[in-house]
Amino acid sequence: MKRKKNQILFSHLIFLFFSLSLAFTSTAGNANCTNPPNSILLTPTRTVLEAGKSYHINENTTLTGNSLTIKAGAKLYIPTGVVLQAGGTMHMEGGEINICDHAGFFFKGAVNIGKLASQKDAIINVGNFSFFSVNGSISQLDPSSGNADTPGKAQFNLGDGANINVCATLSIASLHYPMVNYVGVGDVNANVVNRAPAAGTPGARLSESEFVNWFALAGLAHVSPGNANLCTNASACQDMWPPGLKQEIEGICSETGGNTNPKPALTLTKTGKFNETSENEGYASIGETITYTFKVKNTGNVPLRRILITDDRLTDLPTPAYMSGDTNNDGLLDTTETWTYQAIYTLKEEDIDRNAVYNIATVKGSDFKYNTATATSYDPNPLPLDTPDHPGVLADCPKCTIVLLKEYFLLVTNPHIIQLMRNLDD
Repeated sequence: MKRKKNQILFSHLIFLFFSLSLAFTSTAGNANCTNPPNSILLTPTRTVLEAGKSYHINENTTLTGNSLTIKAGAKLYIPTGVVLQAGGTMHMEGGEINICDHAGFFFKGAVNIGKLASQKDAIINVGNFSFFSVNGSISQLDPSSGNADTPGKAQFNLGDGANINVCATLSIASLHYPMVNYVGVGDVNANVVNRAPAAGTPGARLSESEFVNWFALAGLAHVSPGNANLCTNASACQDMWPPGLKQEIEGICSETGGNTNPKPALTLTKTGKFNETSENEGYASIGETITYTFKVKNTGNVPLRRILITDDRLTDLPTPAYMSGDTNNDGLLDTTETWTYQAIYTLKEEDIDRNAVYNIATVKGSDFKYNTATATSYDPNPLPLDTPDHPGVLADCPKCTIVLLKEYFLLVTNPHIIQLMRNLDD
């Protein structure tokens, strides 16, 4: 007799008796990525973020106005994998910008962080491997007017691998707190890069953290690095530069990235393999795993960065881990490269009942002009339709990768047990 509801009931009882249930929550570095339910979708024509209101974007968005004002108490949310672009002059009088992991904000023009003597916080949270980039200048205007007893900060909170990129001048005004606060765990240093001179109020400092690298490539005036690692000559501190960061700042500041006709493009293949064990004689059971392998190929004409893979089955797991493919170790997916990633998925009861696992992934990357390439995964060796016990192709997901599970059959000969199981089925 094939396993039906009675076996499902039995397995639930055994599972509950011998197992503990675990709850997982996803975080996004230091940035607050919990978008409030009353948040307003940021449209391209908006130029003012009002006090007390929250705003968000769902996809890459470019604001069309020549100014952006963020009032004290306003909040902006930029989700993972998304880039917001704007231009002109930005006045952040207060409030909060939350740039989630692997996301970014690129401003073409001048940016003012904080409002002098306002006593209102102006905070920019830059998540893990995310960026806040300006091809003009950044000026910090201290809301506390240099008084340690007065509230108000204009400050960046940087996670692991987060970047601040500035093409023109960088000005730091605060005295009793640093402009950059490192909030990562120390896995990967955060970076501040400015191509023009950095200046400030005498006694001002960049950061108190040794996990911040400061590439001040045109000199300093009346401002110190604090405990940050200072580089004033790019050729003299090669080991400090993370892969791809030189090309990134060059692309941002030149707005060309070395190619006047960029055509970013990607492909993504995905395969899955059930990790058979000796448990249950090799039949699939709850808690066993599938190893998924992803291959991302650059099929365009420009190098790509910030490669991000998302998968509908791996929502409670970290991003698939990079394994190999960056042949020149520059952190860029070059046009000659294919990168390999892997992820482990743990089987659930619904997978066992279905005898197969269906899922699909997407990949996203961008060039140095923030042109984005995306692709949906496909299986290069799909499960043949004539495979015994093939579960069928989903009409709404014809490109889904299908991993067939080894199904367990229970043979029962005792007529009393058979009748009992029939009663459970009824």
